[in-house]
Amino acid sequence: FPVSEAIWAPQHSQVAFIALRDDVALEVIDVQTGEIRSLTSGDNLIDSSPQWTPDGTHLIFARSVSNDQTPPSDAEGSPSEGIWRIAVDGSTPPQRLASTGGAIQVFAIR
Repeated sequence: FPVSEAIWAPQHSQVAFIALRDDVALEVIDVQTGEIRSLTSGDNLIDSSPQWTPDGTHLIFARSVSNDQTPPSDAEGSPSEGIWRIAVDGSTPPQRLASTGGAIQVFAIR
C-alpha cells in the first residue's frame, strides 16, 4: 500500500506515516519489529501532516473531510475537522485541539 508523510519519532524507534488505503489513516511502524499499528481511520476523513510531540508519546495531526462530504461529528456533536492529538500507544482516544472549519494544508510543531 502507498504511504506518505513519513516522520521519525524523536527516539528513532518508530516512524509515523499516512497510509493511503481505502481510507487515509495515520499509522505507526515499530522499526525493530516491523509491527504496524493503525491509530486512526474513519469514513470520509483525511488525516495528514503528522508531527511527534518532543517526548514521542503523542502525534499531532490535521484532519479534514473528503471532497463533497459532510464532516462527521465528534462525541460532542462538533465537526471533526481540525488539529488533533492521539496517544501513540492507543491508551486514549484522539482529542481535538482546535477546530479549523475547513481543510488544512500543512502545519509544524516547533
